[in-house]
Amino acid sequence: MKVILLKKVKGLGEKYDTKEVADGYARNFLLPQNLAEISTPERAAVMEERKAKEISDAQKDLEKTEALAEKLEMLEIAVKAKAQEDGTLYGSVHAKEISEAIKKHHINVDEKQISIKNPIKKLGDHEVIVNLNHGLEAPITVIVERED
Repeated sequence: MKVILLKKVKGLGEKYDTKEVADGYARNFLLPQNLAEISTPERAAVMEERKAKEISDAQKDLEKTEALAEKLEMLEIAVKAKAQEDGTLYGSVHAKEISEAIKKHHINVDEKQISIKNPIKKLGDHEVIVNLNHGLEAPITVIVERED
């Protein structure tokens, strides 16, 4: 029986692939669990259109994410913190504070996307990484200034 996969099936194929499978496998496993549907010329055409639309949407999302990464790389984020005379902070700068400072530039970045390699405990410039969709990363400079 020829089927079109609606989801990725381990050991069989990717979403939208057309596969020839045993009748029992299709009737007893793939079809009841909505993993596939019977292939007809009309359904195959519809699935090709959906596949093309998903690829197009993914490409547009990737382009938006790349543009966001470029914007973030150019940013220098200023964060104020209380510090001792030698420049050591009383606490440390956290991802939440960095996220809020980025939002002031009208860019939404969730604090979970911010990766700080070493705790920020001194005044000065520090580099942190913003993890974006599609595996992209954007390094940003965080400038920690003394709070008055």
